[in-house]
Amino acid sequence: MNEAQAIKWFTEQKRRLLREVRAFDDFSVASDAIQRTQHGFGQADDPLGQLSGSLFMTAVIFYARPFLNYKNTSGKSERYSEKPLRDHPDFDNSLHSHLLDLRHKVIAHSDAEQMKPALHLFMLEIAGQSTSSERVSIPAAGTLVSYSLRSISGDHALGKIVRHIQACIDVAQSNMKRGMAEYLANAEKYPAYAERVREKGTPDFPKRSFVLEPYKPGYNLNMQELTNELVRLPSGNLYRAEYIYRSTAFTVLKQDHIVSVDGKEIPIHFRQGRDFLNVPDKVARTPLKKWWRSFVAWWKQPFIDASPGES
Repeated sequence: MNEAQAIKWFTEQKRRLLREVRAFDDFSVASDAIQRTQHGFGQADDPLGQLSGSLFMTAVIFYARPFLNYKNTSGKSERYSEKPLRDHPDFDNSLHSHLLDLRHKVIAHSDAEQMKPALHLFMLEIAGQSTSSERVSIPAAGTLVSYSLRSISGDHALGKIVRHIQACIDVAQSNMKRGMAEYLANAEKYPAYAERVREKGTPDFPKRSFVLEPYKPGYNLNMQELTNELVRLPSGNLYRAEYIYRSTAFTVLKQDHIVSVDGKEIPIHFRQGRDFLNVPDKVARTPLKKWWRSFVAWWKQPFIDASPGES
């Protein structure tokens, strides 16, 4: 890729990935809410169905968010595509349309087609004792009636929604893994171009330094620490100090690297988990040939343990 092609690729790929993580976050909130609704509340804790109703409406609102037009970080309007979701066996297209209608016409907006308000008069008819006396009707009372969604019930209906939303999470997660793997591979080839697509005001990429030493068993890299360095409070004009925010961070690890240090190419391998190296204490415990191969592989390829850390 030349410079123009590389900048265009990084820009478009980054936009796709940001759209995926935004949808993943929304789907995850919806999933948590609907599963808690499915779990249910005791009559004493939720006598009017307010808790279950609030959670159900939260699930519907957050589920629908990716499919509504919004402005991305470049100020352009976009929305999440439904097309890749339809390939998942648990994605229910009719349920998807129903949840969007529920959000648009019942929860977020009052659509008179769905729940018509009404005005009723209670008419009182008065007549004299004579059979021939005139009957007079008077409006004794007037009643206004409005309807709104309170909650949802039924394990079958809730189970369908749980599976449907999980399908959306699976697709977004798969897209992020695949897309980030491509992004990391090209960022290794063209690091300067990857840096140029970073927006102003965003935190610097976190960095750690290592000195590779022969026969040193490995290094520990706490991914949670690196992720925490990237988390910042929202800076939009709706921010308030009294609001409590949540964040979703999805990290993809590129395991194999070739770095050039002092004119020498050194392979680096990242392995997840704390048990990143296990060299036998005694050669007799394993066949000599097998042990020697593992030792040579370890010596040629330094390990860096990408531990998830404590959260």
